Amino acid sequence: MRAPAPEPPGYHRHRPEDTVLYKVVSRWLPRFIEKTEAAGGLPPFVERAFRAYVDCGRLEGGFARIWCPHCGDDLLVAFSCKTRGLCPSCGARRMMDTAAHLVDRVIPRVPVRQWVLTFPFELRAMLAYDARLATAVRRVFLREVERHYCRTAREQGIRRGRTGSVTVAQRFGGALNLNLHLHSIFLDGVYHRRTPTSTPVFVASPELDEQAVASVLEEVRRKVAQIFVARGLLEADASDDSEPGALAQLAFASVMGSGALGGATPSRSPPASGPKAGRREEAPSPLCARDSGFSLHARTRVQRHRRGDLEVLCRYVARPPLADDQLGLRDDGKVEFTFSRPWSDGTTSLVFEPLGFMARLAALIPLPHLNGVYYSGVLASNSKWRKAIVGKAAGGLRRPKTPAAGSCAHDRERRLTWAELLARTYSVDILRCARCGARRELLAVVKDPAAIRKILNHLGLGQPSGSPRGPPPTMLGLL
Repeated sequence: MRAPAPEPPGYHRHRPEDTVLYKVVSRWLPRFIEKTEAAGGLPPFVERAFRAYVDCGRLEGGFARIWCPHCGDDLLVAFSCKTRGLCPSCGARRMMDTAAHLVDRVIPRVPVRQWVLTFPFELRAMLAYDARLATAVRRVFLREVERHYCRTAREQGIRRGRTGSVTVAQRFGGALNLNLHLHSIFLDGVYHRRTPTSTPVFVASPELDEQAVASVLEEVRRKVAQIFVARGLLEADASDDSEPGALAQLAFASVMGSGALGGATPSRSPPASGPKAGRREEAPSPLCARDSGFSLHARTRVQRHRRGDLEVLCRYVARPPLADDQLGLRDDGKVEFTFSRPWSDGTTSLVFEPLGFMARLAALIPLPHLNGVYYSGVLASNSKWRKAIVGKAAGGLRRPKTPAAGSCAHDRERRLTWAELLARTYSVDILRCARCGARRELLAVVKDPAAIRKILNHLGLGQPSGSPRGPPPTMLGLL
């Protein structure tokens, strides 16, 4: 086995051990678990996510060998953890994959509008950890927006119009705080059939106004409040004197932006000054309504022919909580998180104690086995109109139609491979050998500890530690 070939232009293998996030998590995870055990312990899914991240992207845990048959050079691709809410690398891959799927195979060539619903502080932690409650609230929101479109269509003379949407429930705010809110990409109009057997025809909705947004929010707020009251969630239970568990403490502290489990409250860098220090002033925004802590924003609209802008919007909606380049490790050992956009008071970042930073991350990990993307209306899987409408989606880089060895036809229909995602997003052809220009092939998936040790020692890539993991199901679909 020869030394590794040069990496293709524009591509650099992800090395998590060089990132601030990996250094903090790998060093402080034992202490963090010990600290939370004193408060009742973390749920198993949170601890599993942290431990999986420590192994993510490490060649020591196993890898795929991508081999050039012409010159014999190798490219090693480490396995990923595929965790949600924690790993920036896996989150970025899921973001790109989701956006490509929505643009290529779901959203038709019609104008779309993003509707964003946020909730009062006191409701966020309950919504984040009660799946049935979150589902009920989401259905209320989608139903009210759909009613707005149908009502507008009736004013245009269309009696039985139907719209559709794709919704992502984001759990995070711009300061790594727990802030579950809904991003919905709606078809900005309705489909209707002139006859019962004719093909659905799209009619765009007229220009949206402030009053319509406020009317939708008023109904959403009223009906969401009814859900909480009916379940007794807004009533203080004076007889319950039990201490909340570790995750509950982390969640409520994250919502309020304070410290948890005895940790210090994160500080701002640079510190804000003046009488309004620490308060985020929000200037009035067009097509944005607020009511009793709820807010609804509907300004973002994408024209039907702007498929590139649509993919950017889908990536924004499906983005992970943080990126590696947002984190810095200060000389005093504290973690600095830089905002994607400065606050209105000039604050550009937050500074955390390591354990406080770990607490923020733990609150962002979603419940397991829950869908991350929800389809409704004519885009829902059980809609009789879906096949005729979704078939009109087009755009982006088309994928090969021939399934790769080891992959099922259903998976190949829905998802891009790792190599195709890199080509689509970064214009990097990872399967072309940087040394001779030939096409690389998948040679082997290496999981045996002895083989891992032998190959890494031969290539001078370090000593393996821990036990190897199996490859993700789509690893065999690289080509």
